Amino acid sequence: VDKTLHLDITDPGIGFPMERQVELFKPFTRIETAKGHLFGGVGLGLPIAKHVVELHNGHIQVQSEEDKGSTFTIVLPIEDRLQKS
Repeated sequence: VDKTLHLDITDPGIGFPMERQVELFKPFTRIETAKGHLFGGVGLGLPIAKHVVELHNGHIQVQSEEDKGSTFTIVLPIEDRLQKS
């Protein structure tokens, strides 16, 4: 039995270039697409999300394609906390 929770978050936005996706989870990274779109913010949201997910023994990954959007997948273990009497 698979005891993991899979959560997909999809953004139908402009997507990220493949060669820059590994940088998304680095603090203070700002990504510019080939078409000159610069993503705003200071680059802390995804690194914080990754850290929180990893604190819960999970992982986060991204699948993205420019002009088609991105899907972030969070996988977390589910602990069976019910005890039999």
